[in-house]
Amino acid sequence: MARTAEESAATAPATTETTAAAPAGEAAASGAGTRARVILTLDAEAATAYGAKADGSPAAAGDQVNRKDYILRRWSQVTDKERGTIAKELTRLEGRSVPYQIVFQATKGVTAGKVAAAPVAAPAPEAAAS
Repeated sequence: MARTAEESAATAPATTETTAAAPAGEAAASGAGTRARVILTLDAEAATAYGAKADGSPAAAGDQVNRKDYILRRWSQVTDKERGTIAKELTRLEGRSVPYQIVFQATKGVTAGKVAAAPVAAPAPEAAAS
């Protein structure tokens, strides 16, 4: 038995829309296409670790941030390579297992920790007075 358009529309499940993972130019350049962004809700521990938001105010429990922004912020704070620790934090915040590969993909090619200043050259020795 054939359905009419109205019957099909009435029984069709609701759909959800996804937002672009990056602005249109960046998405086309990276080939990422459209993906739903993962938004994290910070708890007290994560808010303390995250530090200040973009506007300079401190992050508080209940604030929402993009997962990639959280990963990159935490990656910039570590002094050695601690991707596994960041993946465990994400697992705690999301309530589901977040694979190490998610953190690796976000941090690949990004230097961990604060960038060290270039060494300062020693001053030239003064000529000995004769």
